[in-house]
Amino acid sequence: MIAENGLRLMETLLGFGYDGAHREALLQRLPFSSATFYRALKPLLKLGLVEERAPSFFVLPLEHPHNFAFKLWVDQQRILELPIFAKEEIYGLVRRIGYAAGENLLGLWLHGSAAQNTLTSESDFDFVAVLRKEQELSITGPRPVQITVLGERRFRRDFLGGDPFIRTVVAHGLVLFDRNFVQAYYTQELPPLSESLRKEREGVLEDLRDRLLFCIRDKASAEGTQALRSLAVAVSRSMLDVLGKLPAGKDDLVENCQFYFGPAFARVLKECLNPRTKSSRWLKLLDELDHWRDRFATHSDSIRRVVAALQGPEEQLLSAVREMLDALTLTQVRLAEVMPGARDLGYDFAYDDGSGNRVVAEVKSARGPITNATFHSAVKQLKHYGPNSLFIINQYREVSLLERPPLYPKYLAEAERTGVSVLDCVELVRAWIGLVLNEEGALPPALAKTLGVSG
Repeated sequence: MIAENGLRLMETLLGFGYDGAHREALLQRLPFSSATFYRALKPLLKLGLVEERAPSFFVLPLEHPHNFAFKLWVDQQRILELPIFAKEEIYGLVRRIGYAAGENLLGLWLHGSAAQNTLTSESDFDFVAVLRKEQELSITGPRPVQITVLGERRFRRDFLGGDPFIRTVVAHGLVLFDRNFVQAYYTQELPPLSESLRKEREGVLEDLRDRLLFCIRDKASAEGTQALRSLAVAVSRSMLDVLGKLPAGKDDLVENCQFYFGPAFARVLKECLNPRTKSSRWLKLLDELDHWRDRFATHSDSIRRVVAALQGPEEQLLSAVREMLDALTLTQVRLAEVMPGARDLGYDFAYDDGSGNRVVAEVKSARGPITNATFHSAVKQLKHYGPNSLFIINQYREVSLLERPPLYPKYLAEAERTGVSVLDCVELVRAWIGLVLNEEGALPPALAKTLGVSG
């Protein structure tokens, strides 16, 4: 029998979807100490219910029949946790969908706000129904009901092609019905987006944009609100998909966009999602979405590469840090090129501002936290340069940037005493993305201090 803490750990891992999670990301969501975490983990590893795919990186393999049954149980439990009126509505809709589709129905998911327990009075119920053969399912309820109907072949094609919508539904949706169809899609890794589907998705975005323009022209209020929301969600998800992010719901979508693309984009997204946004704002918001979409398309390859480098080997990381430093510093103060032979001098980077002041930088990367020994050694080496030195730390490199814990305050305090500036790579990459997307942005405080300029 699995202990309560083990079940909590399994449920938390389930929330991360296919990709699994690093220990530190799990501990942020669990009310556990490290000791309790490992006591709960040990029997799960022994039973094969949890696998350690890389050091301190764990997944819940859903090809295991126990784990898939556990997912189905958790999905039903999450329905039971909804307010009673919403729960009864969902059960009624599932019965009506099943009656309308009959033997044609293979699988049914609930996704969106109801699946994430963030339902509001304005929320829709969002379903994905997979049928042997496509048929129209027109089901109404006390609140709007959105049913995406896909034939079996179309669903398989889109899944194997890496369609972000299908990936999100499978990773974060709640399974409400399965006729020996659903589990097969939990026994294989989510594939990346294919080129053919990427082009098709661009066409969908253009269709959504045209639909919104039609609503603006005809002053179609209800349709325009939904069109604006659909376009904003599609644009946001397409941007996050480049970074390998699959937000579970609206709140998760906004949080990810705020983190990676900054508050300016998040404000636009929130206004687009707000059903009370006035129609007089629609055209302006469409222009804003077009701007962000175009800027991101221009820089998507470099953004993908830099973010991936923070989770990769040292040489990729150093190249990415060099690129970010060059972009940020050359916009603020005109520094010379990185001095040749800097690494021969014991530093990863060395700048000369042309007046004889040398700025040196050291980069350290680790799978877990930076150790005391590593930190003290780097600070000791850098303190000779004092305010002209920068210690760039990339810790927990296998953890998603959004879920990395911050640097220890004691490290920052120690560096402050020696005059060394400490910069977290997460802060650096967010400032850099803000620069390339907004064409403006403040330097991280540690970098501004090192360069002697305002942030």
